[in-house]
Amino acid sequence: MNKRLATLVIGLALVLGTTGAMRSSGAARATFLTPPTAVAVDCTTDATLCLQDGRFLVEATWKKSDGTSGAGHPVNLGSDSGYFWFLDPDNVELVVKALDGCAVNGHGWFFSGGLTNLEVAITVTDTLTGEIRNYANPQGVAFLPIADAAAFGCPAGAAALFARNPEEPREDDPAIVSGPAVAERRAAALGCTEGDTVLCIDGRFRVEASWQAASGLTGAAHAVPTTSGSGYFWFFDQDNVELVVKALDACGIGKGQWFFAAGLTTVGVQLRVTDTFTGEMRNYASPLGSSFLPIQDTAAFAFCPTPTPTPTPTPSPTPTVTPSERPTRSRTPRHTPTPTPGPRVLTVPLGCTVTLVRCGPPFPRHFSTSCEFSPRPIHIRVGDTINWVWTSGVHSTTSAAPSTSSDWDSGVQTGPFTFSKTFTQVGSFPYFCSAGHLLWHSQSCGNRDCCVSHLAHETSVIVVDP
Repeated sequence: MNKRLATLVIGLALVLGTTGAMRSSGAARATFLTPPTAVAVDCTTDATLCLQDGRFLVEATWKKSDGTSGAGHPVNLGSDSGYFWFLDPDNVELVVKALDGCAVNGHGWFFSGGLTNLEVAITVTDTLTGEIRNYANPQGVAFLPIADAAAFGCPAGAAALFARNPEEPREDDPAIVSGPAVAERRAAALGCTEGDTVLCIDGRFRVEASWQAASGLTGAAHAVPTTSGSGYFWFFDQDNVELVVKALDACGIGKGQWFFAAGLTTVGVQLRVTDTFTGEMRNYASPLGSSFLPIQDTAAFAFCPTPTPTPTPTPSPTPTVTPSERPTRSRTPRHTPTPTPGPRVLTVPLGCTVTLVRCGPPFPRHFSTSCEFSPRPIHIRVGDTINWVWTSGVHSTTSAAPSTSSDWDSGVQTGPFTFSKTFTQVGSFPYFCSAGHLLWHSQSCGNRDCCVSHLAHETSVIVVDP
């Protein structure tokens, strides 16, 4: 395995440090079937999704805040990937994939991303080894990504069968380019035309994505529609879904057009959405080495087309005009109100990014843990709400401003929690983590066979614009 491949893959494996909180009942443990059984290749049913030719069985259930619950309905997108819908076949809610990483780190990998804030429980069964994994997302929280690069064991001899990292591009792929990914801006044409790298949603929204691998290689993502209102992108293999997106029409409740996205990747992603009706663009990004955080933008596009009513002719009397009279016409001025964007809810993670790089003697392994609030700063509008969501470690979100009515403090937290704050005043509001503010620590271990460093720079500021 070359150095570039090792760096990316082991970084993926250590994403477990940020996803352990998403497993139900804390850290999920493997449960074994007795005995392990094999299943047919074509085994997907209305409640069970089969991946990798029947090796993995995936089931999902959902629950609303009013107690209503049900089972997700699966749809295969390829041998490695699939999605679930909950209440409407045209509304994708959850996407999952299983990848073979046996030749990379000796494990089978499981990824999941959601476009929902319902309570969700996922069960994955490996019919080859008998292992079972359980994952969960709490009620009212935007679905946190699952990137479990140590989910399952590998059968004997499996590592020799696969030589390529499924989350890295092939170097001989003509579609890849060198250098940073750039989201290109262009004038939008009225209407949307689909292509290999262009996804059209509802004939109105043009969605494009690009990726950046740890090697520095970049490329355009390949688009595949699933329903009229949703679709997905693949980067390196058409069976390996990396990004799923959807648009929801909330004009009926006066909330404009919403845009949701979820990723099953830790490579860098640039995402651009163009409203071809108005020419407006929205750009979203996920940094290289981080799990793709959910996008649930309920203020993405405000424009709602006005329905054109079918006129019903009504008879009108013919006016009688006398020499001293002239018919008068009255004109009513037309005024189209300018839509006002509604308040938004933004999700900010509280956790650390862990990477593993190869070093020369005496430290063949080097773990580097970087803890910082991101993005820094955060720009929002009056009325917006920020949800800080714990992902790992010991953290708090604590106001650093002088004592005012806008102060907040979540308290130091060591496990899954979400802290919400709605900002009603214009201004700048600095905050920090009281448990790890400006902390640096280093140590060596295991007869100097590894070195561990921790860097905490957990400060940020929220800028509230009018």
